[in-house]
Amino acid sequence: MRLRLRNIAVILFAVVLSSCEKDRFDFSPSGREITVPEPMTRVDSPDVRNVTMLYSSGFNDLYNSLLGDIMELERGFIPTAQYPTDPVLLVFSRNSKGLDYSRLSAPVLFRMYKRDGKVVRDTLKRWEPGDKASDAAVFGEALTFMYKHYPANGYGLIFSSHATGWLPEGYYQSPSKFENSSFDSSISWLPRLNTAPEYPEIDPMEEPRVRSVGRDEFPNGTFYEMEIPDMVSAIPFKLDYILFDACLMGCVEVAYALREKTDLIGFSQAEVLAAGYNYETITEHLLKREPDPVAVCRDYFDFYNSNSGSAQSATISVIDTRKIEGLASLCKELFETYRTPISALNENSGVQGYFRFNRHFFYDLEDILVKAGISETDKARLSEALSQCVVYKAATPRFLSFQIRTHCGLSMFLPSAGGSWIRDYYRNNVEWNKDTELLLQ
Repeated sequence: MRLRLRNIAVILFAVVLSSCEKDRFDFSPSGREITVPEPMTRVDSPDVRNVTMLYSSGFNDLYNSLLGDIMELERGFIPTAQYPTDPVLLVFSRNSKGLDYSRLSAPVLFRMYKRDGKVVRDTLKRWEPGDKASDAAVFGEALTFMYKHYPANGYGLIFSSHATGWLPEGYYQSPSKFENSSFDSSISWLPRLNTAPEYPEIDPMEEPRVRSVGRDEFPNGTFYEMEIPDMVSAIPFKLDYILFDACLMGCVEVAYALREKTDLIGFSQAEVLAAGYNYETITEHLLKREPDPVAVCRDYFDFYNSNSGSAQSATISVIDTRKIEGLASLCKELFETYRTPISALNENSGVQGYFRFNRHFFYDLEDILVKAGISETDKARLSEALSQCVVYKAATPRFLSFQIRTHCGLSMFLPSAGGSWIRDYYRNNVEWNKDTELLLQ
């Protein structure tokens, strides 16, 4: 079993904050406008067999780990750039210079290849200092550049940063800033505000460091995140796969939103410890004739599962989004049939969760319905629909502070598990809910 070159002990001392403040502070250069690209149609091309991009959004406290990922890439398989049929490895990187976020860095896109046995980083495009990796327009520009300059039969994306699943910008870190400060009596199990905080602030030094879509940190405590609808809109053509090296992305809400933008998604239902994917082996899986994103996720799980203690913490799955509409159709039927028992579930119902810090927004999709008491016939139908979507899944027995008793490969929001603000957001903005009616309008 391989050894990570970054010391595991370093990972186990801090937790990543995954949020932004609602006060905006614009560091983009004056007068500069970036527009999201128009959608482009994929066409087969004999010029290059496979192109993959690592989108590394590290202008935050993950900067050291994300820079380490790029160094690990150099120790793995790096293609040459001699022939039009050579695979292409692109890296988009925006990393901070230590924890001094006042020193703005310019996002850069470079091609990594070998020449005369040495790794070359060939700069292709540079943005302005202050342009944000978490800006959907910048994200779309990088993908557009890849498509226009490197014709290929296959395209893939590795997205590495913080993330908070389907949640809107800033909500994960400070839910109480969005919710009404008075106690919501419809959520009977939440602690009353006069006895305990509803959502405790996350101490960055309390737990192991994790990767928690994209986040840029700026002076004065301002954070910027890219929300899922904006990310979806920014992807200008259909990718073969997207691998998220980021926290909490493994929810059905994310997979469903991206179903027309990629065929396969690899992601974690829980958080992701800072070491993330194995970047020494990732390119040998993705840049071969037939890319194998499942092998990347299997490597990820095998590494963490071989550890002990807190370092043995991982959830992962690969979803075939071409089959997810069948799951949505069945879930709509099941949500209607079992609406009352689903709405009655709470934290005492024993539903498998994938969260910490009282952030009750990510529960096991299948276990929600099982705990709601679906019939054996409906359970078999659900298992079959999940087996069509879930190409690969794996989970360690525990993730840091919580046990993993069951794992279907997709998380989902539990209606009783949030305040009125987030339920309204989910009802009106999440496409999965609009099509399945987990929460009725």
